[in-house]
Amino acid sequence: MARPEDHHDEPGTTEERSTATLKKGSAKIDRNAIIRVESSLAKGGHELPNSPPTGSATWIYRDKIYPDNNDASTPYAPALASHAGELWCLWADANNTPYYATGTNDKWNHRILFTTPTTRMSDGPALAELDTVLHAVLVEGSDRQMYHYQFDKLTRAWGGRTSLGNSSLHAPALAGFDNQLFCAFTKANNELVYAYWNEANGWNASNPKSTGESTWGTPALYVRENEDIDDDELHLLFSFNRDSRAAQDLTYDKANDNFKRSANSPGEMMAFGCCATSFGRQAYMGFQSHSGTGTVLVSEFDGVRWEQNDSLNELSKDTPALAVLDGVVNCIYNAHGSGHNNLLWSQRPASSYPLDAWMAHLDDNTPLSGLSLPGTHDSCANTGSFVSGVFVDCQTMSITDQLNAGIRYFDLRCKLVNGALLMYHGSVYLDRSLNDVLKEIYNWLDIDRHKEEALVAQVQQEHDSDLRFSAAMKAVVMDGKSRWVLTTTTPILRDVRGKIQLMRRYDAQAGYVGIDLWGKAGEAWKDNDANFQIQTSTGVNLFVQDYYELLRPDLSYQGVVSQKFRYVSDLIAPAIDSDSKTWYLNWTSGYGSASNALYISAEALALGYWDLLNPHDGVNKALRNYLLRAPLKARLGVILMNFPEDPDSDLICAIAQTNG
Repeated sequence: MARPEDHHDEPGTTEERSTATLKKGSAKIDRNAIIRVESSLAKGGHELPNSPPTGSATWIYRDKIYPDNNDASTPYAPALASHAGELWCLWADANNTPYYATGTNDKWNHRILFTTPTTRMSDGPALAELDTVLHAVLVEGSDRQMYHYQFDKLTRAWGGRTSLGNSSLHAPALAGFDNQLFCAFTKANNELVYAYWNEANGWNASNPKSTGESTWGTPALYVRENEDIDDDELHLLFSFNRDSRAAQDLTYDKANDNFKRSANSPGEMMAFGCCATSFGRQAYMGFQSHSGTGTVLVSEFDGVRWEQNDSLNELSKDTPALAVLDGVVNCIYNAHGSGHNNLLWSQRPASSYPLDAWMAHLDDNTPLSGLSLPGTHDSCANTGSFVSGVFVDCQTMSITDQLNAGIRYFDLRCKLVNGALLMYHGSVYLDRSLNDVLKEIYNWLDIDRHKEEALVAQVQQEHDSDLRFSAAMKAVVMDGKSRWVLTTTTPILRDVRGKIQLMRRYDAQAGYVGIDLWGKAGEAWKDNDANFQIQTSTGVNLFVQDYYELLRPDLSYQGVVSQKFRYVSDLIAPAIDSDSKTWYLNWTSGYGSASNALYISAEALALGYWDLLNPHDGVNKALRNYLLRAPLKARLGVILMNFPEDPDSDLICAIAQTNG
């Protein structure tokens, strides 16, 4: 079978950028928002790589992922995924040895050997996240057998090598869907088949299911929101095994466990298969042109139909790879031509504004309480420990990663130890100080493009509060006084841009400021309460939902999730309709027990879990589905979440986009 490099016309250069003008794409971009962002940049800001310019061109070429060397040169298509607030890329080097690297929308870290030097790949790999775990499938050896690996976040290593019991003619595709890992691949007769894996049953790949389709090249799996069913759908893209090689889209039918042709298919003609990713209702398909030049093209599904493709005006030897991180679509592809086939990098925004600067277009006169603010519960609780992590961890992203992902409200919990304010979750020290956290935030705010953003820090003393804590906190704040807004009333957005509004959950010295959530002798805050009101002495009105201890042996796990989310939605409803000067603080977090679960961890409540037989969705999925039905522009209040980047990377964006 001919590979694309066998029938492409030689472009005449190896890894040089095309000098042709980039074509404007057909993606639905808010041009007014772009003008506002560009205007703010003109005031002295500078364009960071995680915000590709969007006014004159859709895609921006970045460079090789390693501009100074050839450490990422590969004879096959790479794999790309977003996981734990980072981009992950996996590829084979010139000796067919697998390597991987992590990165951001700005830069890539040094490559790391995937497993052992003896592992040899024979085609491109596949990557996908399932239930906060990153998975890979490699095609290995001359017999092209597929092997499944999982990344262990505690040991920071790939392991669990398991044979799928089958070979693949081309690079496979992976996607996590409905608490299962799906793998699509090609049999020797070009038959397109699929298999799935879960924790309870393992793989069924030794006896894969046929799609009834014949394909030419690499297939692609992606999951996107479908507002008609208020849920996600699994899709499979492939190119017909005929001269046209037109792209066809299949939709997975869960009830019948099969794939059916979708009403909307891209119809694009491609060289040798495709890749895909999604962001909310949007989907993106990457492929090489059918014309024989190897030009990288990307088509977008806007929620209704597939739009005409965008050209990256770059040439690729093999099928590209796509992934979205923090609202930016990243495309990685190996250079076409003789010499090194280095991995190249292009980007474009998935939304009309980047998530690290999403507040720039908002009205200056909006009360801070009148916004939908994505937040994190126990923002620093990220130990990564196997023992304590089950009971302590609430986040995977660092504070900087949270900021870049669009988080704007931080729940910071401290304890005064030998005169220092240290970060704690309950009685567990989180191995950093408040000064460490604030330095990270200050450095982020110092970047020009972030000076239009407004942050809120809710600082709480873990355990009993006293004036020694207040004095220590005052010293920390006064040391960076220009960074803080210390008003006791609700400010407007203009007054907090580039700064941090203090919300105080501790006793304070006379004359000390910040919006008071403590009250007299700490009576303002009601512990483990589903709906209570705080009225400060300065006239600030707040409604709070923080029911976190869900000990319900009379309910199933899913019943506990439903109960928790009912409390969440019960506070969102009045937030949509009420006075914009009233605060709504809404925690989606918690832990508990149920009739079929002795202990429900913070992670299990947020993200779901597998019991012996069935998968169960968590609160984050319930919130995301709720937002599909909510008004497109409405104040939701502050939504504080655990692991907000999972199970779908667009949850933070979905909250931010409800702002006018």
